[in-house]
Amino acid sequence: MLQPKSEITIEQRSVSLVPAGNAGSTTIGARELTFQDAPIARLRDVTLRYGLRRPALQGVDLRIEAGSFQFLVGPSGAGKTSLLRLLSLSHRPNQGRVDLFGVDAAHASASERRTIRQRIGVVYQGFRLLDHISAFDNVALPLRILGVEEVATRTRVAEIMAWLGLADLIEKFPEDISTGERQLVAVARAVITRPQLILADEPTSSVDDARADRLMSLFEHLNRSGVTVVLATHSRRLMAGRNYPLVEIAKGRLLAVQPPARLIPPLAMSGSATRLALAG
Repeated sequence: MLQPKSEITIEQRSVSLVPAGNAGSTTIGARELTFQDAPIARLRDVTLRYGLRRPALQGVDLRIEAGSFQFLVGPSGAGKTSLLRLLSLSHRPNQGRVDLFGVDAAHASASERRTIRQRIGVVYQGFRLLDHISAFDNVALPLRILGVEEVATRTRVAEIMAWLGLADLIEKFPEDISTGERQLVAVARAVITRPQLILADEPTSSVDDARADRLMSLFEHLNRSGVTVVLATHSRRLMAGRNYPLVEIAKGRLLAVQPPARLIPPLAMSGSATRLALAG
């Protein structure tokens, strides 16, 4: 039987490169933070509730090291999405402390919160695409917000969309493409800035097995370049094929389980996608 732990630690993996497009350190306010200074995220005795309902998360203690990859699992309503909301700064806990990149999120200034958010890529369960702009412009939006030159933006967006099989959808609007294609666009948007932390909420739920493997290959290559990945999923197939830690949520509390057996080798990524993941 699984037993709750006082703190669940996701260990740091050995990586050879920092995330492409990011330096090995970042300045947040007056503080300079490197990967070695602090875990990417640390939650201490965190409780989150919506209104007067029972807590969505309760007594959560979690430490996520830089460069780690973990699956977040549990039944519907267990608290997986709520945990990702805390890690993406979209919600604040009712109790406890959340540190991101070494900064106490509750006391971070507006400038610090903006800087932290720029280091995080989020794949939302509902996609959250902008309906009034094209698929291409949805993916390009984070780069344009960061002020990346338009030539570089168009090259990077075209490259990731082609690799994900979306080249024919560049000029189409979200309402004109399928649910699975919208999910792929949402993933492309989340990774296009090569963030230090990727939070993915069921990123393969609307695609077939071949595309799911392709998405996982992308996440894995980004992880090998130093990106931390937290991926919520119900897919036993994906978990069985990759030897990463599982963090299980049950009724708002965290439990730790052993990594799954490696049964299905992950697909190799080649060509432009490798350059996308690793090139500076």
